[in-house]
Amino acid sequence: MLGGGSGLCGAANGDVVRALVVDRDMVAAAGVRAGRWELAIAVWIGVCVSVVVGGAGATVAVATLTLAPMAARAVSRTLAGLLWMAPLLAVTATVSAFAWAPAAGLPPGPFAALLLAVACGVSWLLPSRRR
Repeated sequence: MLGGGSGLCGAANGDVVRALVVDRDMVAAAGVRAGRWELAIAVWIGVCVSVVVGGAGATVAVATLTLAPMAARAVSRTLAGLLWMAPLLAVTATVSAFAWAPAAGLPPGPFAALLLAVACGVSWLLPSRRR
């Protein structure tokens, strides 16, 4: 859920968001009002985190903010790939956990964190695609 918001934010105006993530000063020099974009991104992250913490717990929020990008970083070649793969991985793990955990008699929040930790471990075992 949290990760999905990052992908949506990038879809609005991907070039500005990617440039803002990489180099804020370059964006300001290009004449883009970086302050408004930073405020919009901060508000979006705050809304997503508050929804996730309220709905699934702090464990899921921390896992989606840390483990999903770490797993995506190991297999992404570009920043754009990372910005799309991390949210996709986080949403997939969270939806899978909420679907499978009740059948296994486990709480979905920690199960989602476990799925992301496994994805992170598997991604580290794969050969690096980064140059």
